Amino acid sequence: MELDRNEIITLLQQYLRDELDEQDRLKVENWANSSEANSAILRKIDDANQLREDLESFHSIPVDIARTLRHIQNQSPIRPATEENRPIKTIGYWLPYVAAILLVIGGGIGTWLYTKQTETEQSQVTDIKPAQGEAFILLADGSRIDLNESKSGIVVNKDGIAYTDGSSVGGKTVEPAQQLLLQTSRGGTYQIVLSDGTKVSLNASSSLQYPTVFDSERREVELKGEAYFEVTSNKQKPFIVKTDAHSAVEVLGTHFNINNYANEKTINTTLIEGSVRVQHNNKLAVLKPGMQARIDPNKSSGEIAILHGENIDQVLAWKKGVFNFDGSGIEEIMKQLERWYDIEVNYAGNIPQTRFFGEISREESLSDILNALKESGIRFKLKERRLTILSN
Repeated sequence: MELDRNEIITLLQQYLRDELDEQDRLKVENWANSSEANSAILRKIDDANQLREDLESFHSIPVDIARTLRHIQNQSPIRPATEENRPIKTIGYWLPYVAAILLVIGGGIGTWLYTKQTETEQSQVTDIKPAQGEAFILLADGSRIDLNESKSGIVVNKDGIAYTDGSSVGGKTVEPAQQLLLQTSRGGTYQIVLSDGTKVSLNASSSLQYPTVFDSERREVELKGEAYFEVTSNKQKPFIVKTDAHSAVEVLGTHFNINNYANEKTINTTLIEGSVRVQHNNKLAVLKPGMQARIDPNKSSGEIAILHGENIDQVLAWKKGVFNFDGSGIEEIMKQLERWYDIEVNYAGNIPQTRFFGEISREESLSDILNALKESGIRFKLKERRLTILSN
């Protein structure tokens, strides 16, 4: 007899707690043996030592749910393939069997959704690939240099701009000591090495204003959107990232991420290593690795909120080419999808308050993610590039 979703969830939770009697254990074994997908899931959750480690970062989630979620997420069959683990089935292969490996927190109840989905259901969602991202440089005179997306990035020095492989960017001549603007579109990322050796990775829909050569006193750039910085150490010349007219991050040499999108509520600075000083109006805060500073630019108080033990994997997921939805609400998820798939998201009625956990490659189509959300109860309509989230 085929088990329904709720029954297998309950059995797996009891399996993790070693509470199954012989009859129920046989049910789980038969379920696992019924398909390779089921067997793979059971193998992923069968390492008790790993599960205990996983619980350390999920202490606020019920134990049985946390075990199921974290272990499956970290070793999920939908994780993006790498050169080291090829060949591997990606989400496009697994979706007919596993629509979502997500933890849904709603009304205080955690539910792990493992659902089968037919090809017919998948076809109901328009297939939208990630936007064809582009990057370009705006010169001081307003002229534009389009960058080759097949190149890994650019290097800026006193002689001008070149690709990181040494080939010429071409086009306009870049005069020394002028301000340039590197811009990425939706669905695009790009890397730049500044004249001091500092490396900056720019996420989609972001811009970085910088000089061809830094002056003698300090190194200053301005960011809109999101970027990851690996700052070259120079104690005599602080590196300053301006995020708006009233906020800045000052460092000497360190690695950190800044999220400064206009449609986000706060400006988030997350320190990976080293030390940074965050300034907003007349307030200052010094961060240590693993800490995040949040600034609400719309509040006149100028307070800087400090978060400890931030999920670094989630913060840097975009650099690894994945979406990480650990604890994310639907609005947060939709903002990321807007920037990556070049869609417009609207809400009809009350916004669902469900929160999600899971990780999916940014190379997958929009339909893969929407189908997973649909299986967890999110209702929507997609027409061309306009996505409407419906109230439950």
